[in-house]
Amino acid sequence: SKTKASNTQWAVFIEDEWKIAEPFSLTLGGRLDHDENYGAHFSPRVYGVWRVDPAWTVKGGVATGFRSPQLREITPGWAQVSGGGNIYGNPDLDPETSLNKEISVLYQGDSGLDVTLTAFHNEFKDKITRVVCPDTICTDGPNQWGADPTYRINVDEAVNQGVEAKLAKPLTETIYLSSSYTFTDSEQKTGEYKGMPLQQLPKHLFNVDVTWQTTDNLESWTKVTYRGKEMDPVTGPSRNSIVEPAYTFVDAGVTYQLTDNTKIKGAIYNLFDEDIN
Repeated sequence: SKTKASNTQWAVFIEDEWKIAEPFSLTLGGRLDHDENYGAHFSPRVYGVWRVDPAWTVKGGVATGFRSPQLREITPGWAQVSGGGNIYGNPDLDPETSLNKEISVLYQGDSGLDVTLTAFHNEFKDKITRVVCPDTICTDGPNQWGADPTYRINVDEAVNQGVEAKLAKPLTETIYLSSSYTFTDSEQKTGEYKGMPLQQLPKHLFNVDVTWQTTDNLESWTKVTYRGKEMDPVTGPSRNSIVEPAYTFVDAGVTYQLTDNTKIKGAIYNLFDEDIN
């Protein structure tokens, strides 16, 4: 049988920037969300930028966040078919709210070197996460791929914090390098998985991208992405742990400028056929 569901949401966002002094600016803003099922919620934010000199900039701010559950996440009797386990709706979900803080230092050198270092700390209330669905709720059992059903629940309190580093630089007149690394430490403060990391949020995430302007019309690129091990909400016959292993992907592609208005692109993703099962 078909399941019919509907919901109305709308949002209004406003912000303004003030030049407090010549090197410093302050931005104040806010977003008003309204959800038919959860009512209205206002999320303010404040952000400051201090341009120390032409090369150095310091940024930082505090923002609040609000996420109401998506319609498919709360509709009972409805499931999203997935090879990693069918995902069922949970009508008891509450909206997720957060308090997010960050500070960044940026450097832009004359040689084209761009470096950014950011520290962040996020606190969540009613964090929406995905876990294995109990047999008493999801009675269908494993799907055709042998994966157990899952659904989403609220974690009353959770936190993640860490640092992100970015570096970009032209290596030659035709070769450009960009890279980033993120370290994230997360913890569920309450619930069945208290003390464990948040689901599907790796502690280590690294990528490096090299672009080569091969000819006037041809650009080539290669990207390497490393994703560290992470908590996985899905269990199945091939798994004896809720920790998903780390993996590395290598992607490569080209872009050809055929005319002023036409580009042809081609790419191979997971070039070495890395198996992440």
